[in-house]
Amino acid sequence: MWKWTPVFLLFLVGCSTPKQPVIGNEVIHVRKEFRPTLGWIEGGSTQYEFYLEAYRAGYWDCIENYAGNIDYDTTDADWDKQCGWMSQVIGWQDRYAAAERDVRRNIKRFGKDRTAEYLKNLPDG
Repeated sequence: MWKWTPVFLLFLVGCSTPKQPVIGNEVIHVRKEFRPTLGWIEGGSTQYEFYLEAYRAGYWDCIENYAGNIDYDTTDADWDKQCGWMSQVIGWQDRYAAAERDVRRNIKRFGKDRTAEYLKNLPDG
């Protein structure tokens, strides 16, 4: 029985390894400060909605930077782009950092050329 354990483990690991670069598609963890409460339904936009909109924008800003130049190096100017409500600023920064982490993970796993080609072929967000 134990002689089949390595084969089974190899099967599990082999099936879970991505075959091409991937980014995004994760659960959004909204910070506690910006989560809606029971009385959050109002006539205008909420901090929760601001956070989610900026979260998406920060992601695509980062992806566009790396799609244009895979050797892109984030500067202070990148972090100064977002302004507005605190929920917008934090949402943008959270997602920009997450997208940058995704891109770097893909570069490490698949190499610069393959990741660059993948990012250039992504549809516009």
